[in-house]
Amino acid sequence: RQVLSGIAASPGVAVGRVSIFEKGHVYVPRRYVSREQIGDEEQRLHQAVEASRAQLEEIRLRVTDVHEHRLLLDAQLLMHRDELLISSKAGFDMWPGPYGIGGSRKYLIASCDQSLKRTGLDYFDIFYHHCPDDGTPIEESMRALDTIVRSGRALYVGISNYGPAATKEAIAILNSLGTPLLIHQPRYNLFDRWIEDGLSEVLQQNGVGAIVFSPLDQGLLTNKYLNGVPAGSRAARAEQIYLSEQNITAQKLQKVQA
Repeated sequence: RQVLSGIAASPGVAVGRVSIFEKGHVYVPRRYVSREQIGDEEQRLHQAVEASRAQLEEIRLRVTDVHEHRLLLDAQLLMHRDELLISSKAGFDMWPGPYGIGGSRKYLIASCDQSLKRTGLDYFDIFYHHCPDDGTPIEESMRALDTIVRSGRALYVGISNYGPAATKEAIAILNSLGTPLLIHQPRYNLFDRWIEDGLSEVLQQNGVGAIVFSPLDQGLLTNKYLNGVPAGSRAARAEQIYLSEQNITAQKLQKVQA
């Protein structure tokens, strides 16, 4: 499971610690989710809320019947809306065509609107741009995030997977627009410590919070794979593009055992 450990990103916002789901906020590309799996995720969502009403990330689920519109957050959960910090993000492919991925103004705002419709929410507490888009000027992406806040779709904005230089530029642009960057969500774990090469320093110097993903390297830093790849595990699933049997090396397992 993904454990999110937050750093206070502003005097008024502190992101707590909460276990979310096996797939995180996620979006699983090229894979459809059955109604049975949806029911399981919904049950786990309620369990997470009961365990810690701190932060929930939207799970983007594609149902087998594309004509079925379903609210992820039901009325019982929405009763606790003011106790929850709910975030969503956009950046990877969400629908076919040139405007279903990236960092354009059209894509980011449309993706936010679709996420709000799926969840049945009036606004998100934080909306992230999930990854830099080389095909879109960073100014356009940041202005889109600014619009999302000023239009009431989100209270704060964040970025994810931006390197030190791009993060510094994003901070400067958002500050000039009057919508300061609240938080950055980088990948960080024992095997992937790239944020120590400049990003952490940029965040600290500018008072921007950090909340990492994949702290257990998708399960590799647990005992799950010490005796092989279990059937049904993340590494055994063909649709997984970030962890496979090839990633589970003897050298890494030695470090895990140590």
